[in-house]
Amino acid sequence: MDEVRRHILEAPGVTEVHDLHAWTITSGMNIVSAHVVLDIDGVPGDVFDHLGRCLSADFDINHSTFQLETPEHVRWEAEGPEPQH
Repeated sequence: MDEVRRHILEAPGVTEVHDLHAWTITSGMNIVSAHVVLDIDGVPGDVFDHLGRCLSADFDINHSTFQLETPEHVRWEAEGPEPQH
């Protein structure tokens, strides 16, 4: 998992990754999910394409789910939502 994390962090436009999970389903398909934080110049489509190609080529992971986030969203997650009145 450390290598997968390193590859994600090396993608252009990515500053952070968290909630990274990997598993193999019974058919032998390797799967990854992660929350990926983009920098201000990160282009979502380019990041998706890069990560998909990278994980497929380097780790035989052909199914992945990425939740792309902004730094502001990460702060909001840490603080929690404001109470509703």
